Amino acid sequence: MLASAVEKHQYRRGEILLTAGQKLGYLIIILSGQVRVMMIEDDGKQAVVATLSAGECVGEMSILDGEPHSATVIADTPLDTLLLSQEAFLQCVQGSSHLSMALLQNLVGRLRRANEKIASLAYVSVYGRVAQYLVDTATESASGDLFLEKKLSQVEMSQTLGASREMISQALKAFESKSFLQKMGSGQFRVNPIVLKDRPDLLPGVTLNLSRCNRTAAFPYLSGQ
Repeated sequence: MLASAVEKHQYRRGEILLTAGQKLGYLIIILSGQVRVMMIEDDGKQAVVATLSAGECVGEMSILDGEPHSATVIADTPLDTLLLSQEAFLQCVQGSSHLSMALLQNLVGRLRRANEKIASLAYVSVYGRVAQYLVDTATESASGDLFLEKKLSQVEMSQTLGASREMISQALKAFESKSFLQKMGSGQFRVNPIVLKDRPDLLPGVTLNLSRCNRTAAFPYLSGQ
């Protein structure tokens, strides 16, 4: 039933999937690519609420509660997606306990990440937030090193981390000077969490969370083990 109800759709980078205050009437399932969930104020100020990628979906909240979308969703990269109409989605949820459980797990996971972000904004310094952002966005190589595959955008980091561009810039410069962030000959940046073992003063009172990246085994002293 589900396979016959979905429609394939591609989005270009920068294209808007959902607009806050409107109702699309579709569930969008991300097959590949990444999106930003944004809050945009009337004066143009923007804040990134979350980033979502393959395997996640958007639009389900509006379908379930009948309210307009609470945020705007923009494609960070080209996207391959599946669209499922509100009627078909509700029929599938009502008829499939597995789909209902998967939806609940997705919503709970998103709520947990939102709680972590709220706690970070309340209790973690800007330096701590920037360090965690670098670790979370880095890609692990076969040798176990962490590299940033895309160019750092201080505007994007400011919107995501709730800090001024000046503070973001200050943190990045400090991390480079202490070798937590290293620019390689190729121009690519390497993130080096192990430096904190010898320089705990770099992030006083902050413990990086490496669990999402499966790196706690490599850096047990950073995960409280």
